[in-house]
Amino acid sequence: MTNKTSEQLTSLEVLCEVILSEWSAEGRESFHIEALRTEMKRHYANKGLEVPTEIQHANRLVPTRRLLEARTDVVRPLGAAAITWRFIR
Repeated sequence: MTNKTSEQLTSLEVLCEVILSEWSAEGRESFHIEALRTEMKRHYANKGLEVPTEIQHANRLVPTRRLLEARTDVVRPLGAAAITWRFIR
């Protein structure tokens, strides 16, 4: 992860931004919304923190989608379902 403090990385919004920045820097063109949710859950688990309820359950993708919708300067959905997202280059 980038040079954010542990406290900053407990915010879903900041964590989402960090992951998207890393993926973009790696050259990813697109990703599935579930991959982002899984990566966020992994971060919390690796830190020994409780996973926020917003991202705990696979059948609740709306909170993750809202995080992405707030980053339309970086990503955009492919299709109306907004399951796959593409980086804006």
